[in-house]
Amino acid sequence: MNALRTNYWLSLLIRSLDEDGRTIAFSIEKIFRVGFLYWSEGYRLGSEVDKEVAKTEQLKQHDVVSMLLMDSGPLVASQEHNHVVYVLEGNIKAARNLFIRLYRHVFESDSFFLIPASCEDFPQDRRLYHALFVPDALAAIRERLNEDERTSFYLKTVMSLPLRIYPLYDDVFSFFMPDIVAKLLIHKDWTELYRCATAILQLQSMCKRIPNLHCYGKWAAQTARILREISTEESKGLSASGEWNVSDVVVIDRWLDPLTPMLYQYTYGGLVDEIFTILPSGGIMTTLFASKNEESNAPKERQLSDDLYQRLRDLHISDVGKTISSEVKEIKEGLKETWDASLTQTKVLIRKLQELKVKERDAEKHTVIADHVTSTLRSDKRFRKIAKFEKELLNGDYGDRVVPFLEDLIAEAYNPERILSLLSIQSLVCGGLKPATYNTYLRLFVQTYGIFNITKWIKLQLAGLLFAKSSKIKWERGRTNIWKEDVREEMLNLRLFRTRNEVDREQALAVEDFSKAPECDYSAFDFYHINKKFSCTDPANLQNECSASYPYCGYVPPLVRLVESGVRNGWKEWTTVTSPQQVVNDPEATTVVCVIGGLTMAEISCLRRIKFSNNLTILVSSVVTGTRMLKSVSSL
Repeated sequence: MNALRTNYWLSLLIRSLDEDGRTIAFSIEKIFRVGFLYWSEGYRLGSEVDKEVAKTEQLKQHDVVSMLLMDSGPLVASQEHNHVVYVLEGNIKAARNLFIRLYRHVFESDSFFLIPASCEDFPQDRRLYHALFVPDALAAIRERLNEDERTSFYLKTVMSLPLRIYPLYDDVFSFFMPDIVAKLLIHKDWTELYRCATAILQLQSMCKRIPNLHCYGKWAAQTARILREISTEESKGLSASGEWNVSDVVVIDRWLDPLTPMLYQYTYGGLVDEIFTILPSGGIMTTLFASKNEESNAPKERQLSDDLYQRLRDLHISDVGKTISSEVKEIKEGLKETWDASLTQTKVLIRKLQELKVKERDAEKHTVIADHVTSTLRSDKRFRKIAKFEKELLNGDYGDRVVPFLEDLIAEAYNPERILSLLSIQSLVCGGLKPATYNTYLRLFVQTYGIFNITKWIKLQLAGLLFAKSSKIKWERGRTNIWKEDVREEMLNLRLFRTRNEVDREQALAVEDFSKAPECDYSAFDFYHINKKFSCTDPANLQNECSASYPYCGYVPPLVRLVESGVRNGWKEWTTVTSPQQVVNDPEATTVVCVIGGLTMAEISCLRRIKFSNNLTILVSSVVTGTRMLKSVSSL
């Protein structure tokens, strides 16, 4: 494992501040002598990190003798230790997992019904149990824990561990806030931006000096204002006492480009994320490597932190096979190499053989994964046609009229998330659909997927992804109200009711009457003018691996073009907060690009291809895909 990634995370772990303004070491001091430290699966950063954290002197001094995963640790903690600490995600699901694990440790039972109902009948346990929620122990979580009599009887401490930045790969860090877009657009929950600001404040504490801050977008500007306020309130936030040489922090909104996540990803890393879903640890859960002798076919985690994956992740899926073949050929040649029988040569040979065996295992792993990815794409008979159709939509070949291909996909009940993605692409490229086109698509969608799925449609309108053109739309600087007319008028044509006696009639719809028209507060996405300004379609460099258009087969995400433009013109069009300390131009320094709302793995590949004057580190609220984003928006 790369030492840089581990050191950054450990630095954050030790430097993060808790509610009382003290370090994590003092947080553990509150729990006195810690015996076992259980990590929730959601915040596991890999076994290598677990080992490194366990070795740190700061935690050794507090008798952290064992660190285990909650789902794989021993059923009962050792009686030799007086304290057991659970490190969990700050959500209700993690609280439920805590209930189950605590019952197993205390009552030695997996059945809730075998647990005594009265506190008087509870077994005596001299161990003290503590819950450490990352990054926040929300009021709803505390209330849920207090309501459960069994849990509150044994759980002595509930604390927060405000650690907000986590390493995904060597150059990619994440806030792990997958629902931030839905919370900002649908629920108008601006506390999410406060969490982003505190994360950037943590980043500043790791730097040698406070870096310059460049902002672009509504969310980025609001985050910068919050950052200034909390930095003023907490004078400690202004002191940069770390070792990380960061010259600039670039903050930009995801919703300046809502189009790109809806498109297919073609890079190896992007497709792996689409099919398997990359975990917070940077690995994947899969059954592809299950042994035939194993009784259970439960998925197991496979890490993707090896050197071969770092070479494959940014490649187009069609070029992955060549790289793996070249790696296998190199391994075979290394195994055939002859050596002298001297002691020195023998030691070198043993070391090299060990390295070759590791490379061989990695090559086998990625051969299996790549084979599964390609077979999955081949099994989807519509994949090639949809990929071609997306390019045609980006080129504006269909305009805002009804497309027969989309009608056919809806009629055959294709994946609804994919259908909504394609509809959103057409809507965003055209700046909205004609009312007739919009109504036709809506009618077909409800006929095929049912009236209950119309909530997904409405949520996409609230998010500004799918909407109809209207003469009553009011355009303002920095703000667009997408719906300013009564939705009831738009839905009248859909109010057809099917009776039992009219079986042969066309299936009719009953669409809910909305008395209040929803609106999107974020500026409307204008792909036509963005493409005209930044040339987002670049088919000339389709096969050029160094081009930013390579990951998306001739398309450059507008978000990437905005960052690229800022790099070229020295961030002139961006809002800049200059560092109070002198920042010199250092080629060894780092520029951190922070995207509020997340990036896809293919967009991360595009950013890596931008020619920065120094090193690049990418900080995202989460790694997203179009499917996960749509599910988050429609279900939250």
